Amino acid sequence: MKCDLKRAAIYKVIGITFAVLFLAGAAITFLNAYIEKKTVSVVLNNDGFESELVTMEKTVGNLLQKYSIVLGQGDEVYPGKDELLQEGLTVTVRRAMEILVIADGVEHKVYLLGGTVGDTLDKAGINLSELDETNHELDASIAPGMVIAVSRVMQETIIKKEAIPYQVIVKNDNTQDESQRRVVQQGVQGELQREYKLVYRDGFEISREFIGEKIAQKPVDHIVRAGTLKRKLTSRGESVRYAFSRVFEVTAYTHTGNATRTGVMPKVGHVAVDPRVIPLNSTIYIDFSGRWDHLDGFYKATDTGGVIKGDIVDIFLDTEEEAIRFGRRRARVYLVR
Repeated sequence: MKCDLKRAAIYKVIGITFAVLFLAGAAITFLNAYIEKKTVSVVLNNDGFESELVTMEKTVGNLLQKYSIVLGQGDEVYPGKDELLQEGLTVTVRRAMEILVIADGVEHKVYLLGGTVGDTLDKAGINLSELDETNHELDASIAPGMVIAVSRVMQETIIKKEAIPYQVIVKNDNTQDESQRRVVQQGVQGELQREYKLVYRDGFEISREFIGEKIAQKPVDHIVRAGTLKRKLTSRGESVRYAFSRVFEVTAYTHTGNATRTGVMPKVGHVAVDPRVIPLNSTIYIDFSGRWDHLDGFYKATDTGGVIKGDIVDIFLDTEEEAIRFGRRRARVYLVR
C-alpha cells in the first residue's frame, strides 16, 4: 500500500514537471516570435566604421540615442532622424571636417563634409578679388585640420614728382661794371614725373615697378648779365672803366712822315697796336712806373706795325731822341670802355 502511494506521488511530480516545461517552452516560443516581430536588423555606418545591429528602436534618432552617437556641428545622418527603421536598412553617419579660415585678421571655423577650398571660402562668406591669394589652390580638396589663409593683394599706381633744377646762365655784359649783376630772366624749376606700380599684400608693400617718366614742365633758365668792366683809379684821381688789364711790352716811335693805319697823322697820345688784341680807334690807359710815370695817361689806338704782334704797344713820342731814350720797357695796359 505504501509503495503504491509513493509511486503515485512520483508520477504526480513528473506530470507537474512536464506541464511546467511545456508551458515554459510555449512561453519562450511566444516570446521569441514576439521579439522577432518587434526587432529589425540594421547596419550602422559611423563615419566609415560599420556595425550590424538588431534593435527594437523605432527611428534612426532612437537608434543614435541608444548607442550614444552624438551629431556634431556640420555632421549628417542618412536617413534622417525621424526615418523609421526597417529590416536591412543602412544608417550612415558622416562627420564634418573642421577647417580654419584666416582672412582679414579674423579666424573662421567652417564645418564641411567635403568639397574644395573654394567651397570652404564660400561657406565662410569670404569673397576674393582678382588679385587676392590663398595658400591652397581653390580647386584643391579639403582635409581635416586644414588651415586656409587668405592674403589680400591690391595694387596702385603712384606718380612721384621731382624738381628739375634750372640752369644759371651768366652772360658777360661789357656795358656794366664787374660789380654789377642783373637778372634778365628769373629761373623756374621744372617738374619730372615718375610713375610706379605698387603691390601690397595684407597692407604691406611687396613690390615697386618703375613704369616710366615724363617731363611735366621744362625748367626755365635763370639768366644773369654780369658786368665785365673793371675800374681803375688813375694817378690823377680819375675813375677808369676797363675791359681788361695786363702787362704789355711798350716801345716808342716818332715821326715817319706817314699817316697812321686809321688815316690820321700820328701825334702824342697815339699808339700802334695789334688789332687782334686791342681794336683800332679804342682807348687804352697805360700805367708806367718809375721815372716814366709822367707818361701815365690815355692813348688812342690809331696805328699798327709789322713787329707789333700780341701784347705789344708802340707809343708815339715827339722826338727821335725821346723814343731812343724810352727804349723798351713793360707797363700795365688797360683797355678802356
